[in-house]
Amino acid sequence: MRYSEEQLVFAAIVKNNSHRISVLPEQTSDFCQKYNLPMANTVSKGMASSYDELCDLIYVSACETGSGSLETQNNGQHIILISRTDTQIGDRVLSISKVDTVEYTILKEMRVALKTLLK
Repeated sequence: MRYSEEQLVFAAIVKNNSHRISVLPEQTSDFCQKYNLPMANTVSKGMASSYDELCDLIYVSACETGSGSLETQNNGQHIILISRTDTQIGDRVLSISKVDTVEYTILKEMRVALKTLLK
């Protein structure tokens, strides 16, 4: 793939020596806006009140991303699981994972194979 310019796009911010996985997405967004840094788009997929609902949300989101094209999904998306509380004081990130589109995965593998052949 060819990009018009090199660029870092932030998905999450991790504090050194913290027991937390990362700061909340809204805190990352505030930080990036304050310092005019590019940030990955974030979209809430909803709240789950049970483990089965959570699995369904993750499954649907991963299927949508995996089957999407590079034009619509870019190279994929990050799935950030957040535990929310009534007071928001105890809100915390539980997990961050990356789901690539199938097209991106194929292109990545082809690039690696071509680099190996050209050596």
